[in-house]
Amino acid sequence: IDCSEAPPDAKLDSMKGIFVHSTGIRGDIGMVQSLEVGDVVRFDVAATARGFAAVNVVGENGENIQGKLHRVTLHGVCWGQIQYWNDAKGFGWIAAEIDKEGLLAQRVPDRILDLNGGMIYVQRNDLARYVRDLTTGMPVVFSIYWDEKGLGAANV
Repeated sequence: IDCSEAPPDAKLDSMKGIFVHSTGIRGDIGMVQSLEVGDVVRFDVAATARGFAAVNVVGENGENIQGKLHRVTLHGVCWGQIQYWNDAKGFGWIAAEIDKEGLLAQRVPDRILDLNGGMIYVQRNDLARYVRDLTTGMPVVFSIYWDEKGLGAANV
């Protein structure tokens, strides 16, 4: 966070900015919180083992920060089966045996792995170019990503 307008008595490690962790951002429950360049926020400063950090980060008028979905693409290819597909709405769920230890090694948060009962979300926008539609029971190969809503499939 840029602290160029911080008061003179602010406890900052440097005037270049202050560290903020996603857990210090007040926002939507169930979302991994993040800030974008240019967001204007208010916050308290707390001393931590690693220096000072911004906590209780809120919007400039005190409102919760709106969650933003940020996809993190993971390495590898997965196999699964379409568990449910809604053709009219263009989304569904894939059942797959995923190596949770492998996902943890790729820094996927525990709470993300527990979302959606282990099912992997898929939407029509994430189908490979040559795939037009999916049907329940269809075997699929896909790459996997995670975001604040859980695991998702890409290049299905």
